[in-house]
Amino acid sequence: MQLFSTFSRWRESSEKDRLFAALVIAVAAMFFLLETRLHRDVFYGVFVLPALLLYRPSDFRAVAGLRLWQLSAALALLWVLSELLGGQQRLAVVADEARIAFLLMLFFSIACRLALNERLTLAQVFRWLIPLAAITAFAAIIYNFSQGGEAVERLEGFGRADHPIIGASLFGAIALVAVCFVLTPGRSWLARGGYVLAAAVCVLFMMLTQSRGPVLGLLMALLVIGAFLWRRGVAVILAAIGVVLAVLVLAGAVDLADWLERGSAFRLEIWQQTLTLWLERPWTGYGPEPGHMFHGGGLAFGSPHNAVLAMAYYAGLPALLLFMALLAVAVRAVLHEARRGEPIYLGLLVFALVVMILDTGAIVTNLGREWFIFWLPLAFIAARGNEVRAEAREKSVRPVPDRKKAF
Repeated sequence: MQLFSTFSRWRESSEKDRLFAALVIAVAAMFFLLETRLHRDVFYGVFVLPALLLYRPSDFRAVAGLRLWQLSAALALLWVLSELLGGQQRLAVVADEARIAFLLMLFFSIACRLALNERLTLAQVFRWLIPLAAITAFAAIIYNFSQGGEAVERLEGFGRADHPIIGASLFGAIALVAVCFVLTPGRSWLARGGYVLAAAVCVLFMMLTQSRGPVLGLLMALLVIGAFLWRRGVAVILAAIGVVLAVLVLAGAVDLADWLERGSAFRLEIWQQTLTLWLERPWTGYGPEPGHMFHGGGLAFGSPHNAVLAMAYYAGLPALLLFMALLAVAVRAVLHEARRGEPIYLGLLVFALVVMILDTGAIVTNLGREWFIFWLPLAFIAARGNEVRAEAREKSVRPVPDRKKAF
């Protein structure tokens, strides 16, 4: 009885939001510590099961009113149905994709609720992640060079960063937020120095992975932030990144010639094949697991390597239009925040889009990189977008004239 009463009290109270604020941070931190299978297993145990026990559908009534949540839910549903509409109607695939979509929307919904209730902020999340990421990046760099391996090998890290491109994406997001913290007024010089050091270590890790997409995404995000802030700090940081790259090239740690020789890495050929296949089934697509392989340079690739084309290819034109509408709403919200002096949301969205356009197959996916660089920031953007709508409604309200006074 005592256990039941405690459980009931937690379901009714706001204490569960405090718990899940910590759990969201923990799930994000595990990207840098646990390999894929273990990360997902732990996610089931420490996040999904408690969420199913403590949260009720009514707890998400306010979240369901967020436009970005509505578009995301519709997109996830259409993604699951795409196997029935354009795929091979395999019930096992439908069930698996439904599980993945449910897990994604559960995580996204809870993150939206916490952001909307101001139980968790983006700054709070990354305040924990930045030092952890910097430590794991530094440890990976030291470990790699202590093994006596060739300097031009692509660096791999711990946890989900064991893949160079995924690692560069994760540490790129961390470096970007650390830079935004440096540029935020009111921070002490000691705090800024710590964030500069963390950003430098993460950027160094990115360079050593020799993954060009995330590096390009970071540079584009910093340029966009600089355009809104007009601060010399952004120019200094961009120059510093250039110096770091030059030093690594001269030291032989980065093979710039290889960067240039790889060209588009067969992306153009893959995208052309994707577009050709999609035009054969423009409305329904081929479903989440069509089995097609894309070829370039004698190599075979399993995905379109472009989130926009992938959405059309897998789920058809309706899903593509939903995705574009989602991005349009998100862009409006982040531009509003950038004009108010908070460009971090815009920077993260630009970074995620560049990475996903160059190297993502699907965004409705199991716990993976896209959850970290896109869906988690999108939850906070959704809450900010709600504020934008509220401000717009306030501005649209005009006082009704007092006819007695007027006449």
